[in-house]
Amino acid sequence: MNAEPRLLVVDDEEVVCKSCSRIFSGKGYKVETSTSSTDGLRMATSSDYDAILLDIKMPGMDGLEFLEKFREDKPDVPVIMITGYSSVPTAAAAMRLGAVDYIPKPFSPEELTGAVGRLLGRSASVTEAPRAETSGSTALAEAWSGLSDDVLYLDDSWVQVGEDGTVRTGAFLSRELGAKVESLRLPKLGERLTHGLPMAAFQTSEGIHTVPSPVSGEVIEVNTAMGSDPSAAWSDPCRAGWIARVKPARLAGDLRDARAREVVLVHKDAVRGKEQANVLTYLGCRVQQTRGVADTLDAVGGHGEALVLLDAESLADKGPEVVGKIHEVADRAKVVVMASSGARWETDYRKKRVFYYAVEPFADEEIVDILYTAFRPVERAAVAKQAARGMPTWIRRIRITNRQGEIVELLSSGGLLDEATGLGREIVQRALDGAYPVRVTLGQARLTPMEIRRSAGEADRVLVVESRDLGGLPGALERNTASEVVEAAGEAARKVTTFAVQPERADAPLTFDARVSAALAEAILQEMVAI
Repeated sequence: MNAEPRLLVVDDEEVVCKSCSRIFSGKGYKVETSTSSTDGLRMATSSDYDAILLDIKMPGMDGLEFLEKFREDKPDVPVIMITGYSSVPTAAAAMRLGAVDYIPKPFSPEELTGAVGRLLGRSASVTEAPRAETSGSTALAEAWSGLSDDVLYLDDSWVQVGEDGTVRTGAFLSRELGAKVESLRLPKLGERLTHGLPMAAFQTSEGIHTVPSPVSGEVIEVNTAMGSDPSAAWSDPCRAGWIARVKPARLAGDLRDARAREVVLVHKDAVRGKEQANVLTYLGCRVQQTRGVADTLDAVGGHGEALVLLDAESLADKGPEVVGKIHEVADRAKVVVMASSGARWETDYRKKRVFYYAVEPFADEEIVDILYTAFRPVERAAVAKQAARGMPTWIRRIRITNRQGEIVELLSSGGLLDEATGLGREIVQRALDGAYPVRVTLGQARLTPMEIRRSAGEADRVLVVESRDLGGLPGALERNTASEVVEAAGEAARKVTTFAVQPERADAPLTFDARVSAALAEAILQEMVAI
């Protein structure tokens, strides 16, 4: 490598070329640029560069055609693709032609210098991040760099921890669901997210699909580009598809509920296997590559619940037998067989317990749907309690005695919490599951200041749950909000903690899908059982 590494940046947008030149020149690189793919190819083939940064979407000759022609003359010069039109097939195609990495716009200085620094063995640190420049969709993102490449998931949302202690969060949707998306509702700057409660909502042709927040904390940055074009949630979910940057409140505890997507990739062809591993890593998976039967079984046994992507050609007629052995060492592993069209062993594989049989899933983005389906948890159906005939089911009061011996009462107006279903049912059931002494009082009347004063006189602490338009997503939760009925209770209000919940619609009971009800109940019950 030269003492002063030479870089060539080829991008049809002047602002990108200037930004890259400024960023790398200050880090000890010699940078040359071209806004013409034709001129850029001439420069690339006639001179010696240590690395080339190449845009994919350019007029005339695009980046893939550029790369293909460039490889005819210089097969070994590393090329990093940069693009605002991110997609899995494009990334896979670029890597098949010999690209070594793939960076979507908008990118941060750290992402850019990190990719080149790793490639050339130089420090990727940026001592002073340049101010963001804007030019349509190619704006440089606010400086943020992940602490590692690890992405952790909570259902269909993900979180990545940054070097500065903040986190990025996002959503991972299937293409089938994405085809139904009409709009996306993003969180707001300054909004406080609660672990497990809705972070964002995709409006689809069939209703609202909410994604939970993987962490609790304050929103300090929002990816507004997602609001106008949410397609990155299924085309480029773990980079361009980020939704919010959050200052976490209790990160260690929240991450205990997050999971990595572990994938064992079985492929005898080292080049093709690496291409597929790159795409899987790009899609937020931890990938372990294997080639033979023994190392595959060792890898699967070490993960237990891993997703196994098995190339049918690699194992030939031994493949179906290997599937059986995989289930012997890891009964909960999910096996996806990847085959070419008209593969000879399809019938034998389908007789085995395979999760999915896919024909060339990396060629048409089907791998996105496979990952979404394989790692999405089974929906937990809400179990309704059979109400006694003629009896009211609206909860007025839930009293528990917690582990510290405190008597804690939760109060709500009739018509909000139902003992038989929804949030009310979930709170009661979770308290019973925790072996707390529970007493439930039913009634349909509205909550009054007198009732709050009476509870404050009998209990050590009082919680009041109200339905209120918070301007957020259904299920949004705010703690210690101002409440007229609580304030009217006078001195007793000092013992009261108020929870306001965003309903599905005005005057509706606090009934949500099972996931949201469970997360709300957990947040409220934690307040009741803590000292």
